[in-house]
Amino acid sequence: MTKKNGALILVGGGDTNDLSKALDTANTLFKHLGVKSIGNVFSLQTDSVCGLKGTRAKDDIEALKTARELANQLSKMSKK
Repeated sequence: MTKKNGALILVGGGDTNDLSKALDTANTLFKHLGVKSIGNVFSLQTDSVCGLKGTRAKDDIEALKTARELANQLSKMSKK
């Protein structure tokens, strides 16, 4: 199987901060798909990002910054 690079983007509402099950599942999927993870992006508690009820993941500045950085890395890796 051809090796691939990828990144996990995980978004979720509510008050859950325990990502262990989601990360385990994602890592298992990546392994079976032959994907090497270069990083993760998390936007949690999307029902109250920055303390504002109803704020969406698209307004999570830190997650967006990380996603852009990972996208740039993946783009550079694909051109090698």
